[in-house]
Amino acid sequence: ADKIDVNMAYFKAFAEGFLQETASLLTDTEVAALAFSAQYMTFMMGLRFLTDYMAGDVYYKTEHLQHNLQRARAQFTLLTKMEEHAREMQEFVLHAYRNFCQL
Repeated sequence: ADKIDVNMAYFKAFAEGFLQETASLLTDTEVAALAFSAQYMTFMMGLRFLTDYMAGDVYYKTEHLQHNLQRARAQFTLLTKMEEHAREMQEFVLHAYRNFCQL
């Protein structure tokens, strides 16, 4: 868990690349939800790993008995870290969106 953190450079590069191609197509609601959607997807993957672990590892391939539990914990740790960066993520998305709309 100590090694898990948000790589803001990756997030910014992804968000900027995505917005460069889609800014003119997105609604205000979609733009407002973009940063949160990264957290939502992380939560969803954590939940999927956890439910697969509880179901006996029937969906995801595992390398050891508690692999999906380990994956779930990693996703939930990442989610906690993302929550700590939520404001920065949101501000970056809005700033990048405004920049691309002005082009």
